[in-house]
Order: sequence, then structure tokens, then C-alpha cells
Amino acid sequence: MAGIEALGRLVDYSVGVAPVDLSGGAQTGKRVSLKNASGVQVVIFKGAASTGTDPAFTFKEATADTSGTSQVMATPPAYFYKKSATALAGTEQWAQVAATYSAGVITLTGEEGNQGIYVFDVLAEDLSAGFEYLEVDSGDAGSVAQLGGVLFIAHDLLVQRDPALLAALSS
Repeated sequence: MAGIEALGRLVDYSVGVAPVDLSGGAQTGKRVSLKNASGVQVVIFKGAASTGTDPAFTFKEATADTSGTSQVMATPPAYFYKKSATALAGTEQWAQVAATYSAGVITLTGEEGNQGIYVFDVLAEDLSAGFEYLEVDSGDAGSVAQLGGVLFIAHDLLVQRDPALLAALSS
């Protein structure tokens, strides 16, 4: 393993929801395991829409990478950080936002017209007993095209390896 690379030592990456038109219907996210990491940053990124619905996401915990038991997260992140603007220019600063959920669903209220990056940090200890997987599903964003996706960044890896030897984050 290279001495200074973060990939494999500090972080690993996995797709939650591949970039998709969020107005094309709800998307079931892929699951990521927190067995070999202290936590995972959930990075939601999206384009702007002129009208439509603010995007919504559901945070779920599960007992297996497929099948098993799945439920809305009992303790979803209390806040998130965002960078958003009509057109992101790289000059935006992070703003901390209190997260408000309704039955496990967070709606990015007032964000339909913005491009944005939204980062939620979920620690392994935030999952209920017996649950080791996280899933983030996207809701239908309305009738106007709005591209977006979800990226998982597992951090503080408990097992550090050369990137080519890392176990899949779904296992």
C-alpha cells in the first residue's frame, strides 16, 4: 500500500444511487456495510430544476447487503452540511443545516432550483443493534428533469489494505 494514499487506508467509496433523473420515479439505493468502517459519509449531489418538487431521501438500516431485515433508520443524522447555489462555482462555503425527517424521509426543502452537494455523516454506532448496512433511497422529484445521485464514502477504515485488495463495501 502506498504510504500516503487515503484510499484503502482512510476511505473507500461506493455508489448509493448512480446519477439518475430524480424525476423518473423513486430509486432504491444500494446498501453499504459499516462492518469495516467507523462511519460513512452520505454525499447527495444534484442539479437544478426550474420547477417540480424538492428532492427527498429515505435513510434505512438493514441486516444484510440484500434481503434481510430493512427499516427506516431509528437515529438518522441530526444535521448535514450543504453547498448549494443556482450554479455551483466552487466558491461556496459549507453551511450546517439541522435535519428534519418525517417517517425517515428528509426533503431538501427549497433546493429544487439549486445545484447542490449535501453531506450526512452516519457512524456505525448510529445503526440499531444487529443492523450493519445503510441504504439511502431517493424519492420522485416531480415532473421536471433533475439529475442527482448518492455516493457513499466509508471512513476511518478498520481494515486497511491496498485499494485493489479492499473487500467490497456491500459485504
